[in-house]
Amino acid sequence: IAEGGMLDSAPHTRGAREHLSVFEGAVEVTSGAGTEQLQAGDTARYAADVPHAIRATAGPVRAFLVVQDA
Repeated sequence: IAEGGMLDSAPHTRGAREHLSVFEGAVEVTSGAGTEQLQAGDTARYAADVPHAIRATAGPVRAFLVVQDA
């Protein structure tokens, strides 16, 4: 994700979840009404059947994202 970049997603199928591991940089993850700040080495697991977004907050980001369909 480029510096200042964002992935803004509509809800996936009911029960879907995402697993995001950050290797470099920092991101803000929003899922529904919740928000988490992640740094390199962190992993978040969150609902993806609600509106959700990943935003680079401190320079470019290198991360691995898995979308798990229910």
